[in-house]
Amino acid sequence: MKRNLYSKVIRIIAMSIALCCVIPSFAQHNPWKLLYKLPATNAFFITDNGNMLMADFLYNLTGGIYVSTTGGATWEKCAVEDKNYNVFLENNGYIFAAGLGGSIARSADNGITWELLSYGSAVEDILGENLPYTCCYSMTMHNGKLFAGDFGGGGIVYSEDDGETWIATDITPLSYEVDGKLCVENIYNMVSYNGDLYAFGVYMIFKYLSEENSWELIREDSNFMAVSTFYQGMLCTARSVMHDGEDIPFIETLDENGVWGELPRPETVDNNIRALYADGKDLVVGMAISGLYYTDDAGATWYKLDDGIPYASGTYFTPMCFQSDENFIYLAAYEPDFATTENSGLYRLAKTDLPTYDDPGDDYLPEDPVVAAEAISSSEIKLSWETVETATSYNVYFEGSVIASTEETFYVVQDLIFSTDYCFEVSAVNEYGESDKTEACAKTLYEGGDEVENLFNIYPNPVENYLFVETDVCIEEISIYTLTGVLVTQQPTDNGQQMIDVSELISGTYLIKIRTNTGETLKRFVKK
Repeated sequence: MKRNLYSKVIRIIAMSIALCCVIPSFAQHNPWKLLYKLPATNAFFITDNGNMLMADFLYNLTGGIYVSTTGGATWEKCAVEDKNYNVFLENNGYIFAAGLGGSIARSADNGITWELLSYGSAVEDILGENLPYTCCYSMTMHNGKLFAGDFGGGGIVYSEDDGETWIATDITPLSYEVDGKLCVENIYNMVSYNGDLYAFGVYMIFKYLSEENSWELIREDSNFMAVSTFYQGMLCTARSVMHDGEDIPFIETLDENGVWGELPRPETVDNNIRALYADGKDLVVGMAISGLYYTDDAGATWYKLDDGIPYASGTYFTPMCFQSDENFIYLAAYEPDFATTENSGLYRLAKTDLPTYDDPGDDYLPEDPVVAAEAISSSEIKLSWETVETATSYNVYFEGSVIASTEETFYVVQDLIFSTDYCFEVSAVNEYGESDKTEACAKTLYEGGDEVENLFNIYPNPVENYLFVETDVCIEEISIYTLTGVLVTQQPTDNGQQMIDVSELISGTYLIKIRTNTGETLKRFVKK
């Protein structure tokens, strides 16, 4: 099958440029710094040893590779044929760069010197005379093989010997018919994730079937899912073409169970994402028109990240890719080489300048409530507090746990033990969080009167094995409770002195309730 791929590539370039024409202005406070100007910057990569690589995409379909061994301070153009290189990959001691015409440049010394290879022999039967004009935007490693996706209709190929020789995968499932003509999907992006290899075309998404060396069509709504990254264990993908409207997912996700989802979007309804990159908890998005966005909480909070990026009306400025090292995030930004401005190049932002969600602190959190506690019966204590101006509700705590949440300025705690000291805490709550807790204490009322309470003596306290109750009146029943009111033991009696075995109790504070024919009293003791 022969087609005029050169004209198609030119149309694609023109379409991409047209989509970038209407760009809003943003204030510039310069946290992003222009590190190096390179006309028509297209791709950027940091090698494992720290070398930096950059490629340009010139409008006449030429463009080379540049290397920096000084952290971006100085650059040199590499001695490799200009082929408009689009993507870099590192594996097995080699750096690979995919370019025009099926070219695969390979470096064994971290990008200093290069040799030119090609997967052309694996696709020449399909592309014929159009082979010199095809291009590759995607490479990935999967199960020890180097895969390359052809964007000119050549399908997907792989190499098992680091690019020396190439084998074509089955092109049939990648093909479709338009007006009676057979076409092969243009592959824009490939990702190895969770044991599977995914290929994203202009229109469709495929999964690799390794045993058949073929592909399974899994979705027909790719629509330029051209960028991807791994974030919080998920594969994240985004579309590099204009889609206005919230019905189009901003960033789609695929989890380890094979379930597709999406991340929340920022304010923008534009979905034209050209660069997508994750580094730990940080996810950075570069859009052709709407600017740069950043989240550190999976999209729950988004921040604009445009300061120092020269978005302006009348330019074709487009973020192309992000990378990072220990201290900085880098952005390769594109303008065509015929642009009247000179904004294309490599930008750098210190990670310490990334916005982050700050603890709102005392300026936003409600004030601490002023709380009072009052016993209103032998089993109830009323807590009350003054209204806190910014509070929307209040939490009531007992022994560290919330026992109530209320919008009122009082709460009655019930089912308490008589003649017992209790302490509670109350906090104020609003949309920003919770104030510190304020403690208030009270003792429930006594049922039998002070004259009954003073008739008893318990010892030793603290106790290890046996607790003695001494009195001159007749005891009818003795009960032991935890401080939370749970009955531990109960025994009847008919004399004035009792010995109670508490050796099996765990260490802590307990309540002993003594009932007589004239009333009840409650005392505390400590078990060692």
